[in-house]
Amino acid sequence: MPQLIDLFSLPWAGLLSTVVHYCDLHNIVFDPKCLYDDLAECVKQVHVTGEMYQKVTDDLENYVHPNEGLNKYLEMLHSSGKELFVVTNSPFKFIDAGMTYMLGSDWRRYFKYIVVSAKKPTFFHGREPFRIYDPTQDVVRFEKVGRLEEGQIYSGGNIDDLSNRAGLKDKGVLYFGDHIYTDLADPILRLGWRTAAVVPELAREIRIQNDDSYRNTIQWLEMLTAIIEMMQPGSIEDSECAKLIDQWRTERSHFRDNAKALFNPQFGSLFRTYHNMTHFSRRLNRLSDVYTSRVPNMLKYDLNHCFFPRRNALPHENLHSVPINSDCILDLLKQNERLHRNSTPA
Repeated sequence: MPQLIDLFSLPWAGLLSTVVHYCDLHNIVFDPKCLYDDLAECVKQVHVTGEMYQKVTDDLENYVHPNEGLNKYLEMLHSSGKELFVVTNSPFKFIDAGMTYMLGSDWRRYFKYIVVSAKKPTFFHGREPFRIYDPTQDVVRFEKVGRLEEGQIYSGGNIDDLSNRAGLKDKGVLYFGDHIYTDLADPILRLGWRTAAVVPELAREIRIQNDDSYRNTIQWLEMLTAIIEMMQPGSIEDSECAKLIDQWRTERSHFRDNAKALFNPQFGSLFRTYHNMTHFSRRLNRLSDVYTSRVPNMLKYDLNHCFFPRRNALPHENLHSVPINSDCILDLLKQNERLHRNSTPA
């Protein structure tokens, strides 16, 4: 089953939904697989003919984000002696236009190796040789590439030759990518590189998590859960207690749904489904050492900064943000007891 899990997936999903909606609206019967295959071929042709590249380069301001801070971050890495390389599936002319728009006409000075038309994911498990690309004539040369030279532009190639000839070994490499499977799986699993995932949606999720309404909702959820767990033993012999716990469970379910809807009314968070990680989040944690919404976010950290993984709570561990026996929970229980006593007729 195709997975739509990168930036390119947004227009892809939009195209699919638009065509399906059109077919439904006009009572057109279709085979889902045939429809998907036909649309995939259309998207392929838009790339092969260069129409998509031309459309973007003709209107860079509308299609390319300036990516503030990227220039400064690359300059910091370059001036500190770090060796940078870029591997992209796009042709050089397209990359040159976008990079020039974001970084200036001298953008190539940041990168020791530049690989275009890489054909990922084949680049990671194939054996296609590197070929020298000539930007002045927009052609690839025929001669065999023996070693990779600094400042040269290469087309095609494969990850093993890049790793061996450029000396990109093991954990001394931090590889950024925005597609979990196409970009990150092979570098971390086959080569042992460190990987960093770029997930733009993360910025919005963090903004929501930092909002007071979300924080209050989560705190109250944990508090309700703690109260229910404390009071359950007493509900066995006390019908009023059992009734109260049922009300709390209903309230807890309501707040869980509210917390989910804050991210997206239909799908919830990209990273969490209630108390569990989503499939995307599990794969992200498996195939990336660190993830961020934008590469320039790394500017906030020193080059020698070490990121440590968070300690996640196991089912038998207690890591409530609100302690089970906290005074505030006991106060709430006493308050509910007083309200119940006052509402009971004499």
